[in-house]
Amino acid sequence: MQDLPHKQQLALFFGKGIHFFGIGKVERDLAMSCFCRNLGLLIKRGIPLDSALKVLIGTSSYPGLDRSIRGVISGLQSGLPLGEALRAESRGLVS
Repeated sequence: MQDLPHKQQLALFFGKGIHFFGIGKVERDLAMSCFCRNLGLLIKRGIPLDSALKVLIGTSSYPGLDRSIRGVISGLQSGLPLGEALRAESRGLVS
């Protein structure tokens, strides 16, 4: 693990499900930060939103994020605006 960049080391450490002294919130925030950064990069490269979301499934070790991404995709496919689909799936992920 020593040869990994610092951010990847943190991601591996927090991805182990260690929950003490508020680490669970840090883990969640790190997962959301990575998700948002990666989604933005994919969209910037011209990947359609639904495809970009599908690519991000399975990229986080945070419990519930994949389920939420699938829910957002489902909401978009049923005609919800992105904001509403995100809000409907943000329970427990956004404080």
